[in-house]
Amino acid sequence: MALNGHDGSAFRRRSESDLVKSESQPAVSRSVSAPEIVQSQPFRTATPSPHIIQAFKEDAACEKPALCLAYPFQHGELTLPKNLRQIKKDVIQCFACKLGVSSAQSARTEILLELLWEGLRFARSMSFSEYKEMILLNILYATHAFFLASEWRTAKETYDFLKETLLLHTVKRPPWSEEVFQPLESQCVLKYVTLQYIRHLPLVHMGSLPVRVVQLSWTPVPGAVSGQALPANGNTATRAHK
Repeated sequence: MALNGHDGSAFRRRSESDLVKSESQPAVSRSVSAPEIVQSQPFRTATPSPHIIQAFKEDAACEKPALCLAYPFQHGELTLPKNLRQIKKDVIQCFACKLGVSSAQSARTEILLELLWEGLRFARSMSFSEYKEMILLNILYATHAFFLASEWRTAKETYDFLKETLLLHTVKRPPWSEEVFQPLESQCVLKYVTLQYIRHLPLVHMGSLPVRVVQLSWTPVPGAVSGQALPANGNTATRAHK
């Protein structure tokens, strides 16, 4: 396509001359001023709720993945029956006594005890030894404590913590790691906990951590939208409750 009725050669010559001229001149830094924000009427603000301040505090520091050989359960400390049929209540009561909690204390405690119970059932289905059962319960306890240490803990962070903790119990490298599970066993544990626990973390969060609700209301500026006045529904306010 011709430019200005010609073949475009004049346009190319001007572009080349402008390029040479710009390269010969030193670069000059230019500061771009921020766009000016015009606000007809400032919003009235309220004092932040203490619940909001608590919710946005710095993330709680958590311990890194470590060996779970003796806490909270030790090998030989708990005497669990070989047959788990129709004795769920007794086993959960045994866990509660060891942890120093009540089995009917709160939803948070109930979730923890159910997690340990299901973990024990899985260990029996895998024909784990008593020592491996205790280690698995300790890993589940540590993973659950890691998730509850902060209101902002994500499923990805919890999964990474679980995976690294399992690796510490799969590779023999004293004193940093110990070979408790075989690689295939660790893979089965990781898959089981992911399907039965990690994928349900939103429900665990709702049942174990405070649920915060923030409600905002304000008086709209008349004519702010399409030049039409909007009805005023209330004053500016900020509330949060559990």
